[in-house]
Amino acid sequence: MKEINSIQRSGSSAGIFYTIENGIATITGCDEDLSNIVIADSYEGFPVKKIAPFAFCKHDKIISVKLPEDLLEIGEKAFYRCSSLKSISIPDTVNSIGKRAFGFCTALSSVTLPRKLSKISNYTFIGCKSLEHIELPKGLISIGRYAFSDCGILQADLPQALRSIGDYAFSGASLNSVEIPTSVVYLGEWSFSSCKHLKSLIFADRCLLKSIERGAFRGCASLSAVSFSDQGSLRIIGNEAFYECSAISSLDLPQSLEVIGGRAFFSCDKLTDITLPKHLSSIGLQAFKYCSALESISIPDTVKFIWEETFVGCDSLKKLRLENPYGWQINGKSIYADELSDPTRAAQIFTYELARNEWINTFNK
Repeated sequence: MKEINSIQRSGSSAGIFYTIENGIATITGCDEDLSNIVIADSYEGFPVKKIAPFAFCKHDKIISVKLPEDLLEIGEKAFYRCSSLKSISIPDTVNSIGKRAFGFCTALSSVTLPRKLSKISNYTFIGCKSLEHIELPKGLISIGRYAFSDCGILQADLPQALRSIGDYAFSGASLNSVEIPTSVVYLGEWSFSSCKHLKSLIFADRCLLKSIERGAFRGCASLSAVSFSDQGSLRIIGNEAFYECSAISSLDLPQSLEVIGGRAFFSCDKLTDITLPKHLSSIGLQAFKYCSALESISIPDTVKFIWEETFVGCDSLKKLRLENPYGWQINGKSIYADELSDPTRAAQIFTYELARNEWINTFNK
């Protein structure tokens, strides 16, 4: 007697290989010389519901694929490195697309995603350099790690239902602009790093995001316009978040912000003007190091910590105004308030004389 989950039989039709299990046909592979594939809706009377992991992996002659209308699942690496695949339309019935399913399909220029898809898995379209545009489903909740890394995408309208953007999700993509929707609560490490064509970044009004993670926009060398939501929830700009974003000239940080991480604005060498918020408590290690065009800055009286080398290399900084010049210490030694009360003298102290020290304000506890 056969077990209920045993494979009943396997076979092929028109060069496509199938297995049948529990009344469902699954595609497992194809002949190497197929180029334009049309998959029937059924095989031997059984509905085709799944494409198995690795089914078409590295079949570099495949140019196009027509998928069955009632398909439910595309497995991991199903079309991985199909380097000649140009376009694919995924039926609305599909509810799962596995990791790396279309990774490094370098000729892929057109993809239609299922309208009800809620998750794009890790690495799904990594390295799809010809993919310049993709319409994301309105109900999409999660974009996985490296999902669109090193893609040719010029524009991707992030849907209003989106909650999570994974680490490296769009790193190295060709995006021109990005708007982070109100619904997003996680913006992963290095998520948009090295998007060298990215010019505009907008955080939607009342954005729920509390933290921009490490390196999220590092190396976005063309990024010149950044608009934060003043009604939002942002508390932390993480380490290296805007590292070497060398086109930014001015920033108005949101009033909700409490922490600027280490090297957050390192070598933003065109930054001339920045407004720090009233609730800021900590400015991280080398946060503004080598911001060589920065001319003046005002430190709110809420700031408790200014870490080492924060303003080293800020050669144009002539005015540093401490709203509270009292209670500052280095290694337990108090710095005279009369020196710090003078913005010109304070700038000299923070950029040169005592720049490599950690500052603690004992009045702010």
